[in-house]
Amino acid sequence: YKSPYEMVHGKPPDISDLHIWGSICFAHVPKVRSKDKKLSARGIKCRFLGMSDEYYKSYRLLDVYNNRFIYSR
Repeated sequence: YKSPYEMVHGKPPDISDLHIWGSICFAHVPKVRSKDKKLSARGIKCRFLGMSDEYYKSYRLLDVYNNRFIYSR
């Protein structure tokens, strides 16, 4: 059995970037934006919402503490 994508393109789709919707993930915080350089958190706890339409190859995440959207690579 072949998928519709495989019938059109002749190869199976690349599913290496697929993630489970709503799963817990962490967005990286750059050192420039952190308040305390040495002991501050390196990531923000988020929920995975999907791929971003606005930015190339980035993920749309929901910050669970501030309820705001984050776009991360």
